[in-house]
Amino acid sequence: MVGRRGARIPLLFVLSLAVSVLAQARHDLEPGEEVWVPVAGVASGEMIGLEEGRRVAYERALKRALEETLPVEVHGLIVREVVELDSDEWRQSFHQLVQLDFHGQIVDTEDPVYSTHLEGATPVYSCSLRVKVRRAYGEPDPTFNIDVRLDHENHIYSDGDAMRITVTPTQDCYFTVFCIWSNDTVSVLYPNARTPSRLHRGQEPVDFPSPEDKRKGIRYRVGLLDGRERDREVICIVATKREYPFVAGEAGATTDPYVIPGYHAAYVALGRWLVDIPVGDRAQEWVSYEIVPAE
Repeated sequence: MVGRRGARIPLLFVLSLAVSVLAQARHDLEPGEEVWVPVAGVASGEMIGLEEGRRVAYERALKRALEETLPVEVHGLIVREVVELDSDEWRQSFHQLVQLDFHGQIVDTEDPVYSTHLEGATPVYSCSLRVKVRRAYGEPDPTFNIDVRLDHENHIYSDGDAMRITVTPTQDCYFTVFCIWSNDTVSVLYPNARTPSRLHRGQEPVDFPSPEDKRKGIRYRVGLLDGRERDREVICIVATKREYPFVAGEAGATTDPYVIPGYHAAYVALGRWLVDIPVGDRAQEWVSYEIVPAE
């Protein structure tokens, strides 16, 4: 797994209290119904560069599209505090700070339009686009969830380390494991051509890679990109009660069936896959980790 961005950037990010609640959307979509919505996102920060600022603005626009069109289940508790975030943590903040379970997905987007202006000495990055959102079928199953652990409890790995991911489901299920690499590529780690999908038993921990995978020479090794001193990547685990094969190549972005070479393409490819899985048939978790130079 490759690495990318570097220097720590101090940002003040205020967190507010969040409890488990169902928020109602502005649109009243029926299951399976789609709607195009115009949305915009804004990001600012004196030490945020153009690429990062546009990325954050784009993510905020997509999140707004979901919030305005779909009911959302908010899980977890966030204590109000001020924390220091670097650019990668800011980019991933809504995955890590609160789990938002939207009852639908983004299934298509038009090309975003970006603009930049200054407010005093602070650059402000804006993104506007039209997004197609589709509501999923079904209701969440509160008894179906997964616990995800990394073999490094502090989630910090040295360049070249092998990673082990342990997942424990509450019910029998199938897994799909994604890695959002720091070079903006999204890969399907499991299942793959050498390790086919199979049913995993509830309450039984499962390791990725498995002992059988290791005997085949499969390792999940992390690594920094050239010239990088620090990087952050994300593992996404999706558990489903039935088998729902995901083939990245079906998105038309690549000939490799297990790779989506682009952040924007990944949003749409994952959304199109997830929206066809009834909400009560799936559970998912996001886990981030940091890569540092080897000593």
